[in-house]
Amino acid sequence: MDADAVQVLTERLGLSAILATILAARGLDHPDRAAAFLDPRLNAVSDPFLIPDMDRAVCRLATALRQKESMAVFGDYDVDGVVSTALLTQTLRQLGGCVNPFLPNRVQEGYGFTPAALARCLAQIRPSLIVTVDCGTGATNSVALARQAGCDVIVTDHHAPAPPIADASADINPKRSGREAIHALAGVGVAFKVCHALVKHGRQHGFPQSSNMDLRDWLDFVALGSVADMVPLTGENRTWVRYGLNQLNRTRHIGLRALMDTAKLTPPLSPSDIGFGLGPRLNAAGRLGSADDALALMMTEDAADADRLARLLDKANRQRRALETRIGNEASCMLENDFDTARDFGLALAGDDWEPGVIGIVASRVCRQRFRPTAIASFRDGDSGRGSCRSIEGVNILNVLEQCAPFLDAYGGHRLAAGFSIGRAAWPEFKQAFNNACREQLNGQAPTPVLAVDAWIDGLQDVTPTLHWQLQRLAPFGQDNPTPILGFKTLALDGPPRVLGGRHLKFRVRHGATAMDAIAFGLGDRAIPDSAIELAACLTENTYRGRTTLQLVVKDFRPADTN
Repeated sequence: MDADAVQVLTERLGLSAILATILAARGLDHPDRAAAFLDPRLNAVSDPFLIPDMDRAVCRLATALRQKESMAVFGDYDVDGVVSTALLTQTLRQLGGCVNPFLPNRVQEGYGFTPAALARCLAQIRPSLIVTVDCGTGATNSVALARQAGCDVIVTDHHAPAPPIADASADINPKRSGREAIHALAGVGVAFKVCHALVKHGRQHGFPQSSNMDLRDWLDFVALGSVADMVPLTGENRTWVRYGLNQLNRTRHIGLRALMDTAKLTPPLSPSDIGFGLGPRLNAAGRLGSADDALALMMTEDAADADRLARLLDKANRQRRALETRIGNEASCMLENDFDTARDFGLALAGDDWEPGVIGIVASRVCRQRFRPTAIASFRDGDSGRGSCRSIEGVNILNVLEQCAPFLDAYGGHRLAAGFSIGRAAWPEFKQAFNNACREQLNGQAPTPVLAVDAWIDGLQDVTPTLHWQLQRLAPFGQDNPTPILGFKTLALDGPPRVLGGRHLKFRVRHGATAMDAIAFGLGDRAIPDSAIELAACLTENTYRGRTTLQLVVKDFRPADTN
């Protein structure tokens, strides 16, 4: 740790040494960068026209708006795709456009801008312009087919572009930009940039509807899609989610309010409320077939309809959980019989009756439990399989699939999550190639999870409400911006620990005259040493019977080194 940088942050920004240490460790070691991170501002986000092709996209959309062309917004069936579709559709309608949304069917048409989904879109909507959201970058065949049918295509996407790039009227992808702060935008972040550019263009060129539009009303959608898609909460994503959460807490969107009620969520909401409450319910319908109910919920203006749709999504989520549990248990049984920590660097598992819509969740679960990059495939459709991958830090799963490309029919995704299609005959060779590619990225070293401590604290005297407030300035927490983990040395137990619900440990720790409550979720089967201990924990507030106190949420513990 650069002690000089910590001192400068402390003096220049008036921060505690603990917060300054965390900022410096996360690469925010210059006062200007640290200040911008702690206080992100909407007026500091980049001009949308800095993204390549944005001017071309806006000009084509402006023509379509003026001439009342039939347009389709072609989305995806996950949360990011659904909210992106709703956001762009509603914005174009507010600008006077004749536009209809369209989502592919996961089971019948597959992922993305496929020829099968395109054919249905053209037949149903008869557009002269299609705007994709959250998909389309590599859909060269579908773009060509659309043009043959007399329909222009604007691609807006955030997935890593790989040759060949679709020859669209415009290709809006932040990864083509030179601005690193927007490289990791979610699909909904890209869609919001397009909306921003459209409104900006409209105000400059006399579109009367533009003058009264306030895009901040849609930041709740941007936060929802960004958190659910697990993009890094750094750069501009941090700004969108910080302000989007505030907007979500007072959302004017009837569908979101109904979904929050169904999930029993009350403001103030956090990213974890999106990740575990709202996101899974919106995802559930698309995972089991069609995401049309999720899209309808995001676009409805009728309270009774919103309540009905929210309850349908809640039911679908319960069905999804049951399927996930069954498949996850079957996958775990496979690994119980055949897993070698020295041999297996990447895990590849397949089933004949596994629901394709939930294998991504199962891959996440196996990856987390075994700490290995994981590929899960379903051959429910016979010899044609669909797969999902999840990875760990240090293994770029998209690069792994690139090395396995000879055995795949198609693939795409991100650094930590990806999807693919594969024939049954190629599966054995893919399994071996997948393991070899993971071994290569891991340099032949079996990965072990490491719990990184952001700052070590001597005792408990510095753990105050002021420290908690300062740490909350790092929020919102999520991908690439985790909740800070504090390390505590030589603490003593203050009374016997209790096991809650058979799974969690509840106890108090003491250092000198200061004592605090601590809880260790999921660690109820571990014995706490009677002697001095070290803790790695997050600092939270706990409210019980109207009284709020600070509490340590323990991630791990071990005997203290008293030598």
